[in-house]
Amino acid sequence: MQQLVLATRIITYIGIGITTLFTAIFFLQIFYTFFALFIKNKRFNKTNKFNNHCIIIPAHNEAHIIGDLIKSLKAMKYPKQYFKVFVVADNCTDNTAQVALQAGADKVYERFNKQLIGPNFAVHETLLKIKDEFGDFDSFSWFDADNIVDENWLSIMNDAFNDSKKYDYFTSFRDTQNFEDNWISSAYSIEFYRLVSQVATTRSAFRNPHMVGGTGFMVRWSLLEKNNYWGKYQSMVHDTEFSFDALVNGYKGVYVDQAKFYDLQPTDWNISWKQRTRWTVGNYKLGNLINKTLFKNLFFKFEAPQKKLNYLDYIAMLTPSWLFFFTLLIINTTITALNLVLLANNIDNIGVYLGALSLPIMFIYYYLITFIMGLCVIIRQARKIKRFSSWNKFKALITYPIFIFLNIPISMYASKNKNMKFVNTQKQRSLNTKI
Repeated sequence: MQQLVLATRIITYIGIGITTLFTAIFFLQIFYTFFALFIKNKRFNKTNKFNNHCIIIPAHNEAHIIGDLIKSLKAMKYPKQYFKVFVVADNCTDNTAQVALQAGADKVYERFNKQLIGPNFAVHETLLKIKDEFGDFDSFSWFDADNIVDENWLSIMNDAFNDSKKYDYFTSFRDTQNFEDNWISSAYSIEFYRLVSQVATTRSAFRNPHMVGGTGFMVRWSLLEKNNYWGKYQSMVHDTEFSFDALVNGYKGVYVDQAKFYDLQPTDWNISWKQRTRWTVGNYKLGNLINKTLFKNLFFKFEAPQKKLNYLDYIAMLTPSWLFFFTLLIINTTITALNLVLLANNIDNIGVYLGALSLPIMFIYYYLITFIMGLCVIIRQARKIKRFSSWNKFKALITYPIFIFLNIPISMYASKNKNMKFVNTQKQRSLNTKI
C-alpha cells in the first residue's frame, strides 16, 4: 500500500507540473485578455493629408450580401478620389460580379482557377492586375464580403497611417452584426472581441507585433511590394502566416480601436464546424511550414524577451488542442482512480480527497478560466456592446467556455482531415442585425 501511496504522489506531482506548464504556455492569452482592462487605446493625431488607398474584397458566390459592404464603403466620409474599391469574383457561379458593379465597385475582376483555390491566391493575382492597370497606391486593405464598414473607418485609419511611419500594418476594431442571433454567433463575437481588440490592445501597448485577423486590416503598399503582393502567403491561414512573418522580420503593427467595422458571425453549427476545422487544418499546415524557424528563433537565436514570448504564443496556437487536453485527461483520470483506491483502503486525508476529485477539478478549472476571460471581454467592451441586452450577454458568458472547449473535438477531426482544402462558408444576414 505504501508503494501505491508513493506512486500516487509522484503522478500527482507530474500532473501539477504538466498543468503548470500548459497554463504557462497559454498564460500570454490570459494575460493579454485581462491586462487590456487597464490600458487606454492609442489615439492618433488628425491629419490633413489624404493618402490613396486600395480596398479589395475577395468574394465567392456572395451576390446575396456583397452589395451592403460596397455601399457602406462608398458612403465613408473620405474623399472618393482617394480610394478605390476592387472586387475579385472568385470562381463564382452566381452574379456576384454584376451585383458588385451595381453597388458601386470601381472595378470587378472575375477569376476562374480550380487549382489555386482560396482568397489569398485571388487577392494576389488581382493586386498584380491592379498595379498594372492603376499603378501604385499608398496602402492595401482587405474586407470579407459579409462585412459592413463604419462611415469613419478609412478617415481614422488614414490618421493612423500618417501618425507614424514606423507602422507597417494596421488592424481595426472588429465589431459584430449579429451577437444576439444565438449562442454560436455570440461566442464567435466574444472570441473576436478578445483576439482582435483586447489581445491587440495589450500587444500594442507593449510594442509587440499583433496578429492580423483575416479582414478589416491595412498594409502599407511598400510592405506589400516586399512580399510579392501577398503572393508570399499561400497557406489556408494566410493572415496568421503574414502575422508570423511580421514577427520574424520585425514589421511593426498597431491596433486602431476607433476604426470599426461589423463582421457577420455564423449561426449554423455545420457552417461553424467547417469554418473552424478549416482554420485548424490551416494552422497544422502552417506549423509544418514555420516550425523550424519558430523553434530555432525561440531556443537558438538571441532576441528580445517579449519576442520570445510571442514565439511561445504561436506554439500554443499551432499545437493541437486535443494533445493538451488528452495529456491532462489521462493524468487526471489516473490520479482520480488511484486516490479512489486509497479511499477504499481507508487511507483518507485532504490530499487524497482532492486527488479523488482531480478529474472534475480539471474541468471546473478550465471552465472558470475561459469564463473569466469572457467576463473580461464583456467588461472591457461594455460601451461598445451596450446595444445588446444584458440577458443575452449573460447567456453568452455561460456558453462561451463550451464554444472554446469544442476546439478539442474540432482539432481531433482536423488531425484526421489534413487534406481538407479551402471551404466557403455562406452566411446570411439576419433580421437581428444591430450596428
